Amino acid sequence: MEFKLTVDTSDIDTEFLYRRLYVVRTLIPGGYEPYFRERARYLSTLASAKVEGNPLGYEEARVVFSGEAEPARHEERELTNLQDAYGLMEQLAADATVRIDQGLLRAMNSLILKDLPEEMSRRRGQYRTGPSLIVDPESREIRYRPPPPTWIPDLMDRLVAHIQRWTAEGCYPPPIIAALAHAGLVSIHPFEDGNGRTARLVADMILHQAGWSAEGMVSLNVVLWRNRDGYYQALRDTHGLDFQTAVDVTPFAAFHTDALNTAATMLEEFAVVLKGRQDAWRDTFGTDLTERQTLGLTYIIDTGSVSSSMYARLIGASASTAYADLTHLVSCGAAVRSGKGRNTRYAVHPDLMAQLLAAAERSGWAEAQRSKRRRRDSGGSDGSGR
Repeated sequence: MEFKLTVDTSDIDTEFLYRRLYVVRTLIPGGYEPYFRERARYLSTLASAKVEGNPLGYEEARVVFSGEAEPARHEERELTNLQDAYGLMEQLAADATVRIDQGLLRAMNSLILKDLPEEMSRRRGQYRTGPSLIVDPESREIRYRPPPPTWIPDLMDRLVAHIQRWTAEGCYPPPIIAALAHAGLVSIHPFEDGNGRTARLVADMILHQAGWSAEGMVSLNVVLWRNRDGYYQALRDTHGLDFQTAVDVTPFAAFHTDALNTAATMLEEFAVVLKGRQDAWRDTFGTDLTERQTLGLTYIIDTGSVSSSMYARLIGASASTAYADLTHLVSCGAAVRSGKGRNTRYAVHPDLMAQLLAAAERSGWAEAQRSKRRRRDSGGSDGSGR
């Protein structure tokens, strides 16, 4: 069966995007690359889940990712599954010889749906055998009618063949290939569940493998989540209401590439924020803080509060080193301790946070934090500046 995906790239400026990604990469402080990669992986995982309606907020999700407790609810398990899937994807993307094929797509989908409720995971990693209908969860309007299940094997054969050829022959720039693969997989909708998460994971893998993710420090999914209506509209503009065997992916490719450009801008802004933090800490503490403790303090600001064990995992240190760091941060006025025993938590000292807000005012970070708190107070959640 034919499955033709075409795109007009004449109005999609990937050269500008490539230059922006290069410049952004140079702004990352030396030694902080692992932190930025971990942060991007966390944001990508959380945002991809929230696109599908996962209700967990930032602090809840951070605790889940820290491994402090075994996931109890399926919303928590969904996040840990995606975390594992992104870890696997990054390992595979590090090898330029790994090809995206049906086995890899099935494995990703299977991992994404592992140990979820039966109605979600009963056929994980297997192509659907029944009809599918995509319905808006709020309006109950039909969004999309995927192809019948009997067509899926042939369509997937075509899709992976296209991806491999586009990649091997350099038919398009990697961001365009990522968008084509993303739209193609959503269009076929081969699995009973997890199609969107699998599509976003594959798009990220293409960008990682081709060197268009600022070494894994850009989080495209955050932009897709924050503009979820635009994301869904771009997909609808591309494949319409009913499956078509010939699809012009230009609307989605343009949206997807613009979203990646926005993600690069967000990374640039956060790199400036971090530089402002470092300058503020130097003014306040001089040489009292080591690079590791400065990094640990950055994690505490991102997280809100941490336990000693969580701090150890975040910075990759032993329990004794983590305790020594946290004790020092408290003694020099960078952090405050609350609770007792296993409930002990460490947070940024309020006076230091006030100094950081004042120092970062010009960068826009302070307003972002105020906006973040407003959204939390109103029951929302934030996808930026985390």
